[in-house]
Amino acid sequence: MELFHHESPLTTIYLVGGGPSLQGFNWSKLAGKPTIAINRAYEQVPDAGIVYFADLRFWNWHKAGLLAHPGTIITGCKHITHQDVLTFRITGKKGLDMNPWALRSGNSSGYAAINLAAHIFALRGSKGTSLIKRIVLMGYDMQTDNGRHHWHDGYQVKNKPDIYDKMVDYFATIAGPLQDRDIEVINTSMDSRIDAFEKREFDDL
Repeated sequence: MELFHHESPLTTIYLVGGGPSLQGFNWSKLAGKPTIAINRAYEQVPDAGIVYFADLRFWNWHKAGLLAHPGTIITGCKHITHQDVLTFRITGKKGLDMNPWALRSGNSSGYAAINLAAHIFALRGSKGTSLIKRIVLMGYDMQTDNGRHHWHDGYQVKNKPDIYDKMVDYFATIAGPLQDRDIEVINTSMDSRIDAFEKREFDDL
């Protein structure tokens, strides 16, 4: 299954989360780049090869927009059986699952999207094509900015103050397995609470 169609070798993939550090970001900088849009990022990245979400509520709120997106729609929610949505099995919260159609969740859609990107790395490599060598994280803040949880206007429910405390520590458990597979991960959210990956400014990449 080919999810991206580029003449140049696919070596870097961009994962777009929802953190407030992306407020004011020039989305045109992602044009033509292999991208996984996470949750509402699909609204700003119309040519993302993949849109990933993990929450049944999100599906209920954004079903029409998701199905209108040209990318491949993927979820980890077992309750969704729509013919236009690929469903991956969640096998736990920690580490990296390299079994086909399986993901570790890390208690967040952003974590699961990293595992998903590693699957693309493996699939393309098995075909003898250029391998993904770098995963670039965007909007992976894991904290608020002046009370804002997202770069967009949020959802129909309010986040609890400790929501990120239940997510941030899991990222350390996927960092090692990715490194063992020679996959570099760069976090472009400079103030992110995630300290498992190198941080660099987006424009420096």
